[in-house]
Amino acid sequence: MWHYFLNSTLFAMVHVVVTVFLGALIGFGSAKRPFPRPHLPVLLRDLHLDDPAPEPGGPLFIWIKALSWENSHAGLIIPGAMTAFGVFMMRQFASDFPDELLEAGRADGADEFHMFLRIVLPVLLPTMASVAIIVFIWSWSAFLWPLAIIQDRALTVERSG
Repeated sequence: MWHYFLNSTLFAMVHVVVTVFLGALIGFGSAKRPFPRPHLPVLLRDLHLDDPAPEPGGPLFIWIKALSWENSHAGLIIPGAMTAFGVFMMRQFASDFPDELLEAGRADGADEFHMFLRIVLPVLLPTMASVAIIVFIWSWSAFLWPLAIIQDRALTVERSG
């Protein structure tokens, strides 16, 4: 039973880390940087929010089989690792981020990524914690997707002892 618990923990933690970090990065970038087609990220986000969880009988499963990712950890983790929910939440909070702090960072000679890591992320920590909790609950309670993708018992986390 412990190796199933570890497998679920690994699955949920990878989803949390990827969704929180990339959601903050993409959300901040889309909130504070001009985009050539400003309605495209909103459209893509809204399309993904209509069906946030991968369904094992849908087109996503067909893509996983075409990529030969069935019975692999890549097929289990990659399709659900980034959610539009994380980007949406981070964008909403990053849009209220004061531009004066970014201008001060530029005046001090920081590049964009350093400003993101040192100025923006500490301000977004409460939002990141909220997204992390919600994504962890979603990933932890996922049943159909892992059941459909991982059918080989050897692919679960090995027992230690």
